[in-house]
Amino acid sequence: MGGGFGSDEPCEGWGSVAVFVGRVASVSVIPKRGEWDMQHRVYLFEILEAFVGVQGKTVEVSTGMGGGDCGLDFEIGETYFVYTGGDANGNLWVGACSDRTKKLAQAEADLAFAREAQRGEWTALYGRVRTNVRENLSDQAAGLGMTGVTVTVEGPRGQRFEAVTDDFGKFTVKGQLEGTYTVRAKVPPGYPAAAPQKVEVLKGECEGAEILVTSLGTIQGRVVDAQRKPVNEMKVALMPVDSPYDEYEIALAYTDTEGNYLFEEVPPGVYFLAANPDGPGAYGQAYQPAYYPQASDLDSATRVTLEPSAALELRDIRLSPADRPE
Repeated sequence: MGGGFGSDEPCEGWGSVAVFVGRVASVSVIPKRGEWDMQHRVYLFEILEAFVGVQGKTVEVSTGMGGGDCGLDFEIGETYFVYTGGDANGNLWVGACSDRTKKLAQAEADLAFAREAQRGEWTALYGRVRTNVRENLSDQAAGLGMTGVTVTVEGPRGQRFEAVTDDFGKFTVKGQLEGTYTVRAKVPPGYPAAAPQKVEVLKGECEGAEILVTSLGTIQGRVVDAQRKPVNEMKVALMPVDSPYDEYEIALAYTDTEGNYLFEEVPPGVYFLAANPDGPGAYGQAYQPAYYPQASDLDSATRVTLEPSAALELRDIRLSPADRPE
């Protein structure tokens, strides 16, 4: 099945060898019988509802013993929604490391999709609209789903579908779709436009799309010395204008061999930039502090304004050598 971004959409498990709802009746342990065999468990399930690859009233499903072999522990008498793989001998296998199997009480979405698929309905395209939020430079950026966003899906033969994101920013489009589709999100006021996504849906499968709507931007530039040569491993501080001396509000970066620095996921705002902010002698640097682009103090520094989702590439910050003792 297709997969967009690590989603747990039920349609992604529909390509399993077997899909069913079953109650665990018993378990037996199969010993290791050869150099390449492994000890494993075989669970007997009573079939309550069959969807793919299962006939009859019972079925056996194998799994490892647990721990490093990814064995999945089933409880006798418990009911599960089961997705299985298979081997060359026709045996069904499940594993905790990659399997979507879960207790039926936790499989509401899986059961709903399975019943829809049996009726000929199909979730062909799903996705999420999210935004990255970072209140200030001391916080890590956090991804949040955007609720109530209208998503349009346009197909190769003039098809057009609409969906609205739920409380988690997720959306689905149903139908037996096949082809390449363009997915667009109608961004709420105050957010920059989001780039459309191209998604290819293969026959009988599903595919995911993630649309990022973010106001965070980037600031990059270069630090050079008085001869305009790049300075390597130079500390650069990004400081909000309203709290330039607050160590908890400052973001730090270090230049590479070409003197380049980069600040990512920066909230919109007005900032100062300082190279070698700790002054001469700090970490072996023989330079005076330099405030963008070539000021000796904040009063003379140029303010840098970052608009929502902008990518700023600034002029060089030029350092001056530290005063030499007489």
